[in-house]
Amino acid sequence: MLSKLYKSRFLKILFAGLLFVTVFVTVSFYCWRSWRVHSIPDVGEPFDVAAFKNQTGDGEEIARITIEASKQWDALCQKHEDVWFSYYNDTVQVPTWKAADPVIKTDVRNAQTILTDWFRVGELRPGLLRSLDVYYDNIFNHDRVRLAQRDLARLTEMSLLDAIERSDFDQQQKLYINFLSTNSAYLHDDVMNYLTSTASLSVVIGDRLGIFLNQQDIPVSHLWKLKSALERHQDRQPPVSTYFKYQYLAAPALIEYYAVSESVLAQRILDEDESTRRLLNLLFANWLRYCDLPASERPPIKTFHLDIFVPPSSINEIKEGMTTEIEFEYFDDSNSDQITDYWKIPSYPQQIRLNLLISNTLESLLNAWKRSQMKEELYLTRLALHLYYRDHDQFPETLNELVPKYLRSVPLNYNDGTPVEYSLENDTASLKPHDKHYAATITPPGSDL
Repeated sequence: MLSKLYKSRFLKILFAGLLFVTVFVTVSFYCWRSWRVHSIPDVGEPFDVAAFKNQTGDGEEIARITIEASKQWDALCQKHEDVWFSYYNDTVQVPTWKAADPVIKTDVRNAQTILTDWFRVGELRPGLLRSLDVYYDNIFNHDRVRLAQRDLARLTEMSLLDAIERSDFDQQQKLYINFLSTNSAYLHDDVMNYLTSTASLSVVIGDRLGIFLNQQDIPVSHLWKLKSALERHQDRQPPVSTYFKYQYLAAPALIEYYAVSESVLAQRILDEDESTRRLLNLLFANWLRYCDLPASERPPIKTFHLDIFVPPSSINEIKEGMTTEIEFEYFDDSNSDQITDYWKIPSYPQQIRLNLLISNTLESLLNAWKRSQMKEELYLTRLALHLYYRDHDQFPETLNELVPKYLRSVPLNYNDGTPVEYSLENDTASLKPHDKHYAATITPPGSDL
């Protein structure tokens, strides 16, 4: 009887001890979690999110028109699929427009009503092309608008070549002006749409501007109107901060997309959402504080490196090492230590997801934006040189002679802000930016290209 009593008392003590340890561990964990999360400063949203989301304009209608026009163009091409396949898959190169199959030319001419429908986009108010709430919704394929935009830009290019072959100057002007107005409507969405718009501009303007300007009999008034349209396209481009803001708003959906294989319970236990929100607020506040300033007024960009331990999933991974490096860029100001100090707090899976979201984003996006600006300035400079030639029967000795009548300002190299080199030799002008991909030779109208 006594042994049973002792045994019962022992079990009670053991149970009480286990309960105490469980409560102690649980409370300690939640205290640690609270300290872990709240040690990261909560600076709040880095911009007025509600106002940004309300700038939807006619974005969804722009997306609908673009996809519908692309479907119509695709259906037209399907009727002569073999001919189009041969045109785009020539073993040497895509044939010149003059050598193109008559069926191709007929299809392009029959597609002018499709372009007319697409050009209605230029009359709409630019805005977000889709709700950020469905960024990765499988029902809405976010690549469709970009693919459609590229197809329609290619159709515009072929229509322009056809109009040049027929010396239809009015049609050429109409295509250029309508395309520029339409293309600018896609600049107000995410960075991928922005890059698609700049690529489309290169196809229609950059690749064909030399042929267009070489036409000796084109009315000078058409060139002035194209200059105005190019300047409007440049002026309608939003600041680079727009794309950082879009990335910030898309971040939760992107992180969730990367985390589909991980236990939701583990994320909730560690309160990863809150720590991630605070870290992103710190980083994007840093980016947005300076990204729209001139390069000379911005702090230097630095790269933060962190080696994190990653549990191995195989013997090979143990041999290769159990650490991985994450890195991101930031403006080095008086508050940047907050970002780098607290970036070690999230768990290693969350750090990896954050790295996928922001790695190599800052400087690459700034350079892409500045490069795009320089490209448009070079298009305008080439056009200004031809306008000057038609007034003076020669190209200017320096680019400064173009300002302000023909050009608002001389083009600058995107990497250091210095003026683009210009030379004139034997009545041939040359533009030589530091990036040789954008060099151009400008010859008098009527020259052999």
